[in-house]
Amino acid sequence: MDTLLKIKNLQLGYGNEEMLRIDELNLTNNRVTALLGPSGTGKSSLINAILRESPSLSYWEKGKFYLEGELLDKSLSEKQIGHVLQKARLFTGTVLENFTDDLEFLKLESDTAQKNFACEVFQRLGIWELFEDILDKPAIKQSMGIHKMLLIAKAIASKPKLLLLDEVLANTSLKDEEIIIGVIKKLKKITTVLLITHNKEEAKEISDSIALVSGGILHEHTETNQFFKQPQTELGKEFLQSGSAWYSNPLSDIVKKENQLSILRRFSSICEFYWILPNQLGGMQKPGLMTELDDDLKIMQQLGVNCLVSLQQKPIDPHELGKFQIEGVHFPIKDMGVPEIDKTFEFLSLMQKYFDEGKSVIYHCKAGMGRTGIMLACNLIFLNKISAIKAIEKIRSINHKYIQTDEQIEFVGEFELYLKSRV
Repeated sequence: MDTLLKIKNLQLGYGNEEMLRIDELNLTNNRVTALLGPSGTGKSSLINAILRESPSLSYWEKGKFYLEGELLDKSLSEKQIGHVLQKARLFTGTVLENFTDDLEFLKLESDTAQKNFACEVFQRLGIWELFEDILDKPAIKQSMGIHKMLLIAKAIASKPKLLLLDEVLANTSLKDEEIIIGVIKKLKKITTVLLITHNKEEAKEISDSIALVSGGILHEHTETNQFFKQPQTELGKEFLQSGSAWYSNPLSDIVKKENQLSILRRFSSICEFYWILPNQLGGMQKPGLMTELDDDLKIMQQLGVNCLVSLQQKPIDPHELGKFQIEGVHFPIKDMGVPEIDKTFEFLSLMQKYFDEGKSVIYHCKAGMGRTGIMLACNLIFLNKISAIKAIEKIRSINHKYIQTDEQIEFVGEFELYLKSRV
């Protein structure tokens, strides 16, 4: 059997802690491999690594990935690897608009051509009858199961060689779960699948092989039938005997990175700090909320933050910011609310100068989730001329907590339409 993806000598973690270690793992063409293990053991971090994403500045990684023998980089990953993330769901637009959003080859096609292509993809997965009458319906109104099926269809539409599925059965009904399981089984005729799951019954029914992860270490990779009859390791045997209550101790060896500046250690004090565009655009909770204000501002200065936009009613004292060469900007938004669209456009037009000058901009509200998520998404739409769907997917792939209410989601979609109306 031909190896599609080879993972060799992988270690990854955040700050001083190692989250996952894999000496070697080979994924074979046109098979489903289940990466099975409890929550918090680095399974989702492996997806970020395969996608060549760095979710935060404290993330580090060693080891190599090879796709069909070629060293895997960001460009190759974007071309050949599809994914459905654990917290992914759809928000603005119709079902069809969500399906076609990232498919550049469909952009100039007619609605009829787009629907015909959607029909072809859904038929290959055996779910066309579920989508035939809802293509023009709002995506947000559909069940979580429909969302997951649509995301899978969207992911395979560009014919990736590898598809990453992270807990795709989570929060779905039993009826939809059965359909999605059938979809994943059909995927083997189309592509290779890495299924991330903590559910042994799910792994048993869907997968061809089991990669068992516990305590942040890959313990064995075995054919599924063999694993459930006679595991290779004592940990595997313990897992089958104990059900869901199984060993999940953290790695005992904490990685020492003495050659790194202590900035990464201090950085851990800034909760919810994420770069959306590295060294350009990011978000965080209110500086000083969890630690001393000066401590947070000092780390922000070392991270190269030039401008801090406060979305709260009362901004951070400009004098305090000035001590660390950070400029303060104020754009207040009511807690859990949304701003006015025209004022948002005017504000982002003014903020354009910071990006033109190569300065980095960080937005913050109290918790760094709702209002911060709104402005990050709108800023992406404004700067990169992307859709609301793509902007929301981008920020939530980095922090799934971004944007807290349906009203805020709808606002981002309305902002996209507002920009289009001005062209």
